[in-house]
Amino acid sequence: MNRRLSKRINKKALDISTEWLKTVLPDSEIEKITKKDITTKNPLSAKNGTAWSIPYSYRGSKAYIKLILKRKLKDLDDITIRDIEDRVRKTRSS
Repeated sequence: MNRRLSKRINKKALDISTEWLKTVLPDSEIEKITKKDITTKNPLSAKNGTAWSIPYSYRGSKAYIKLILKRKLKDLDDITIRDIEDRVRKTRSS
């Protein structure tokens, strides 16, 4: 992976995590959310004694985007939050 692709993946992960956050918050808070509000630190959840990245966080969505690209399932521009949801359902990691 070169630097240009890495930057595009980072931007896409930020877009997806922002989109997910807007679906969780009430309508009154949605207008206040910007890309700067998304933390790039790794929020974790515990499952069966193992720490997992939250799939819709910045780092979690970045990992799923890389996985989708590695398996050549979709192009980077075509990846949406639905693709991440499908991967989460298939792996049951939420």
